Amino acid sequence: MKFGFSHAKVAAVLFAATVLFITANLAADYFLKNEDKPLPQLYADEINSRFLLSLKNLGIKESWIIPGKQNKKQQHDSLK
Repeated sequence: MKFGFSHAKVAAVLFAATVLFITANLAADYFLKNEDKPLPQLYADEINSRFLLSLKNLGIKESWIIPGKQNKKQQHDSLK
């Protein structure tokens, strides 16, 4: 059983689909403009506490977590 697909037809269909998707993407960007909201700023300590709380909620024991080394050269919070 042989299907009637040729390489040229498949390439043409794929090219047409690509052009269609690019056009749809550009139209969606033009018509559906959403405003970017600034992300809330979190400090490193708060990020760490939320991360550890989420691990606790997932049932991961604190004894399984190996604390990372802090960089001695960097004394300030880089997320300020």
